[in-house]
Amino acid sequence: MNRNQAQNLMAIAWEHYDETSFWPTVIRGLRAMGYTWSDIMTALGFDADQQRQLRWVVDQRPIASG
Repeated sequence: MNRNQAQNLMAIAWEHYDETSFWPTVIRGLRAMGYTWSDIMTALGFDADQQRQLRWVVDQRPIASG
């Protein structure tokens, strides 16, 4: 993921940060598009320990509907 893609991802994510299932749904979608977990989390500024914690949360959350 290049810097411009990362900035775009962050802008979209922060616009929707208050929606309960937004993060898990977006991350799963990006992973399905071929981005790695590390690409996404590094672009968002999370270190390795934070990435492990967030991955567990994402894997536990239901996918948003609608």
